[in-house]
Amino acid sequence: MLSKSHCRIPYESEDEKLEISDFYDFTSSYSTPATTTSAEDGEEEEWEDVDEEDVDEDDDNVTIASEDLPQEISYVNGHELHLPTGQVVGHRSLARYYRQNVKPEKELSEGHGTVIAAETRHFATTIDREQSAESKRVWRKQEKSKDRNDRRAAKFINNQEHYRDQLLQ
Repeated sequence: MLSKSHCRIPYESEDEKLEISDFYDFTSSYSTPATTTSAEDGEEEEWEDVDEEDVDEDDDNVTIASEDLPQEISYVNGHELHLPTGQVVGHRSLARYYRQNVKPEKELSEGHGTVIAAETRHFATTIDREQSAESKRVWRKQEKSKDRNDRRAAKFINNQEHYRDQLLQ
């Protein structure tokens, strides 16, 4: 097992969790939530002076305790998360739909709808009637030849070589 790097990471106690806390987040499994120190605790502890050279720049990162976060997050369904700010966070599986920029539909008044309908009726009369009649004839001819070919092929549909009736054997 060791040769394949299949090893179990011990994280039963607090010390073991702290040892690997740089790589994993165990804040949800801590026994007590993070608490702030009171003024009395501060008096008992002595302050230490630290040189600026010894201070790491990584100490600037501040983590927010779970108590500070608002607890009013609600799940409406399995795909959306409604935050207290009013924003909606969607599931990653639906990202392709959230990325779409759908144009809003125009709401036409009754008068505008009538005007548009009248204009489109006028467009239909401008098409050359002979051209449309010719295209209909060509379409009909193609459909007839297609139907004729289908009927010819349907005659021999059960005469396949691999077809053998089980009752005749």
